[in-house]
Amino acid sequence: MARELLDGAGVGWDEPTGLAERELYYGEVVPSLMRDIVRDQQFQPRFDALVVDEAQDHDTCWDGSESDKTECGWWEVYWKLLRQKTEARMAIFYDSDQRPLFRRKERFEATRVFERLSQAAHINLLFTLRYSLPIFTFPKTLQSEATLSLVNNLRYRTTLPEGPDVELYEVKPERTAAKAEEVVKRWVNDGFCRLDEILILSPHGTMAKTALADHSKIGEWPLVSFGVRKPSELSLISINKAKGLDSLAVIMIDMERFYKLSTAQEQMDYFMGASRARQLLAIFHRES
Repeated sequence: MARELLDGAGVGWDEPTGLAERELYYGEVVPSLMRDIVRDQQFQPRFDALVVDEAQDHDTCWDGSESDKTECGWWEVYWKLLRQKTEARMAIFYDSDQRPLFRRKERFEATRVFERLSQAAHINLLFTLRYSLPIFTFPKTLQSEATLSLVNNLRYRTTLPEGPDVELYEVKPERTAAKAEEVVKRWVNDGFCRLDEILILSPHGTMAKTALADHSKIGEWPLVSFGVRKPSELSLISINKAKGLDSLAVIMIDMERFYKLSTAQEQMDYFMGASRARQLLAIFHRES
């Protein structure tokens, strides 16, 4: 969306490579330019409706304006893109407890959004509907101060379907590909899932940092990034980028045992990764 706005205004798009330059560009320059573009009196909105998933990750204030209740952060840009502004049709899905710790919690306040909307209907979705019983039960065991609210929010009302138990393995990094091939082959051959229903997750942000860095295939199947996968391919994505996704089957690699994780963010990432699976889950803990 940022690229489209900047290109449309003739500003042009940059791709900084250095970490400091990227933080400055995406953290300050791009948001500032987007605000200026949509506030321009000549700007023409082209959208009729807004759907926001993982809305808790969308700040409701700008840097340095946390105490200014008249501003609403990124949402001001979204509403300017709508022909009917805050009167347009919207569906907003959020869970404040799932906001990553590296995003400061005080910078998302749901009430700032709702106060701007006309007759917003607030619906509390209490019950978990997507898991088999073993998959539902496993995240309930991942309890720490950081995950407590996430664990407590796992509830179900009707009987959940039975399914295979969660599979936990100790795997040396150099054996990760072979173990993944074994699990994938068994799941597919036993008819539990199709190849494109398996998602491989790692805590690392790029494939080059994972135990599968030197592998373009798992067994006979191509291994690609999630965004370009095809039905006959396996896909790999970071746990952080998988937030908001789910898959019938999930294999987590490069993991430490939950009780060995030292930071709250690592504990939340473990929980988030495990909770992406609906019916099949295998976790490869690093063997020391």
